[in-house]
Amino acid sequence: LMKPDDPLSRPGCPPSELRSFFDEEFPQFSSLIDDATMSDVAGKAASSLPSFRYAGPRLHEGRRTVLLGDCAHTVKPYFGLGANTALQDVQRLHGILAGSADLSENLGGALGRFTDGVAADSKALVTLSRSMDRPGKLGTLKFVLPLVLDSAFHKLAPKLFGPNMFGMFRLEMGYRAIQRRKRLDRAMQAAVLVGTSA
Repeated sequence: LMKPDDPLSRPGCPPSELRSFFDEEFPQFSSLIDDATMSDVAGKAASSLPSFRYAGPRLHEGRRTVLLGDCAHTVKPYFGLGANTALQDVQRLHGILAGSADLSENLGGALGRFTDGVAADSKALVTLSRSMDRPGKLGTLKFVLPLVLDSAFHKLAPKLFGPNMFGMFRLEMGYRAIQRRKRLDRAMQAAVLVGTSA
């Protein structure tokens, strides 16, 4: 949306100028952005790649707006999760809307149920993404070592240890459940490693 030399893309842009831009270019969304959020956005510099962000805890606004995909949970594209999780969000929203009796009367409640069902998974997805993308040699080690340990332990005792994180993404599990399972796997792996080295 912004070129690097555009005054609106520089940090410390006046919020009133950014508001005017939204009023002119995106009038359907401008009224949904409160002044505090507009000030926060105006104060930040533009970035070429989005950082991992979670927009919760609420993923809907009233009876007419819901956040899906990258708007709710930003992940880097090379994990193959961006489009897939956006489609999962659409599928979950569709299921909730299809299961609601009278949407003309209860659309706000249906969107609230979407937030209740998706928010924890969205936050866990962003946390998992951050854990897989740390800079430097230590970051690489923290990414590779758990994959190696998960693969080795899962191969030795598949009923006790889950597959590595990427293998778990293919299972019918929510991201919150994957996060919990990986924490349990780490604790059990540490116990085995400490026990065998003693």
